Amino acid sequence: MNHPTHEDLVAHLYGELPPEQQAEITAHLNACADCRQLATNWHKTMRELDAWKLPAPLPSRSRAPQTAVYAPFLKWAIAACLAVGFGFLGGRLSAPAPDTIAVRAEFAADLRKLAVALETQRTEDRLALTQILQTMQGQRAEDYATLRRELETLAVNTEDGLSTVVQLAAATEPNAR
Repeated sequence: MNHPTHEDLVAHLYGELPPEQQAEITAHLNACADCRQLATNWHKTMRELDAWKLPAPLPSRSRAPQTAVYAPFLKWAIAACLAVGFGFLGGRLSAPAPDTIAVRAEFAADLRKLAVALETQRTEDRLALTQILQTMQGQRAEDYATLRRELETLAVNTEDGLSTVVQLAAATEPNAR
């Protein structure tokens, strides 16, 4: 049995579904006790919320609100912020404009130094990589030679063993002449 989702059930309670879907959920609620109980509980809650009224406001107090105590401090804080802001703005506006040509020249010199350092590091990395590759190549050749010697030794030993087996088989053969 396919139960309606909670969203569909709430939309059904508020009458927000299309008529065919509204009828489908109504038929399901008539057949399913669990869904009917859930819908009844939600409907009851909706009626209680509709009947709820805000409590009457409390009577006003005779003393002044607390914000009046902080008002002078707040005014001085705002005045201090404005003074600092205007001072900063005045300093920025009265400062001489930076010499863009000198800044660009200095920046270009720094970029050239960085490019040289980068190229030096790249060359060192290439040399190190070449050395590592040569070491690996030598190790591979050495491993290949060792493997070849071991395989040749195995082949010789296997050939000797097979020839011994052939001789023994020939010697024990009943029709040997």
